[in-house]
Amino acid sequence: MHRCAKHVFCVLCQRDGENPVPAPGWAVGLPDSRFGANHLFNAQGLPQCGSNDVHLRRLVPRVFSLATPGEPDHRRHGDGHLEPLTRLRGTAADNGNRRNMIIRRIQRRLAQLSELLRRVQELQESVGRVEMRQLMERSHPAASLRDYEFRVYSQFGEDGIIQYLIRSIPIPTPVFVEFGVQDYKESNTRFLLLNNNWTGLVMDSSATGVSAIRNDYPYYRHTLRAVQAFIDRENINDLITANGVSGDIGLLSIDIDGNDYWVWEVLDAISPRIVICEYDNLLGCERAVVSPYDRTFEKLKAHYSFLYGGASLPALERLARKKGYVLVGSNSAGNNAFFVRNDVLGSIPPVTARETYVRALYRFSRDQRGKMTFLGSEEGLTLIADLPLVDLETGSTIRAGDLAPAGVHH
Repeated sequence: MHRCAKHVFCVLCQRDGENPVPAPGWAVGLPDSRFGANHLFNAQGLPQCGSNDVHLRRLVPRVFSLATPGEPDHRRHGDGHLEPLTRLRGTAADNGNRRNMIIRRIQRRLAQLSELLRRVQELQESVGRVEMRQLMERSHPAASLRDYEFRVYSQFGEDGIIQYLIRSIPIPTPVFVEFGVQDYKESNTRFLLLNNNWTGLVMDSSATGVSAIRNDYPYYRHTLRAVQAFIDRENINDLITANGVSGDIGLLSIDIDGNDYWVWEVLDAISPRIVICEYDNLLGCERAVVSPYDRTFEKLKAHYSFLYGGASLPALERLARKKGYVLVGSNSAGNNAFFVRNDVLGSIPPVTARETYVRALYRFSRDQRGKMTFLGSEEGLTLIADLPLVDLETGSTIRAGDLAPAGVHH
């Protein structure tokens, strides 16, 4: 909320300054016991700037509750003191009108703020287009997928990698599916929607997040469908086909913090040309391992540290081969892997999990109270050492502590 203060613009009276501004004619000063520093109101009931501690959320609901019958008003004199007046503040209708005026003024300010945020997003998109053109004008191919990174709406550099891939392979059906998007402010496909005019389906388990998507401007400017659902192996195909998507599409992005591997394994309703899937960097690049499938899995409930749940990069590479895909790289943050369907790979060079793995530098571990602890890879792996993992090569269950610490860095 806005706070009237020294050299701060007041959203109510639209004045800037540190000293009280006398109202035309006479002013009503609210007593210290009520408001702390005598915020001024003119004869029409409009607030005047000058208080150093009047908070907007205190001001709006209480301004009109002070006109107790018989309670005197106050006049501010030139020397600063207040003198009781016998004049009453007005009728209930007057007070209601004043309240409505303030509410309308706040609503106008909120509308202006919303417009400002929209323009900032448009600026982000413009910068992204500049970055995109610069990357595409390179005379020589980049040595790594990571060299194409730039960020507009993605968490790290995925926006740039996606732009490179969609220009390197044919995409006859520019449709995407992404699940695990929260409110869609930060996602792998938002730039595709706004910059490339793709259509798509996004899903998340949060009703609040999906509601925010439906009320955001891209939802009515573009063809986007947002669905609230808790995704698992049993419902993923039905969810996608029920929302009108099937067959050959451009891109699939999976980020559901735990069951990513298991859901992709059974997904056959669509055949995306590009797949982006989150992997668990903590599990390293040596063994194909994944946390056991649990239909109701939630990462924070599985272990308080928020470190347990997901698949190693070799596990996703192994699954991709079975499904007809090739690993072509990962982002520099070390959490998202990129796969391209075999039949459209073209000149894009494939890589192995060991070649593209990079040890993550982000640290988001938590203690039992939910406070961030910023543990590194070795400390984090020690913390979840007793939790189970499925070894996909042998089919046996091992402990996370059986893995070597993730220490490879390219």
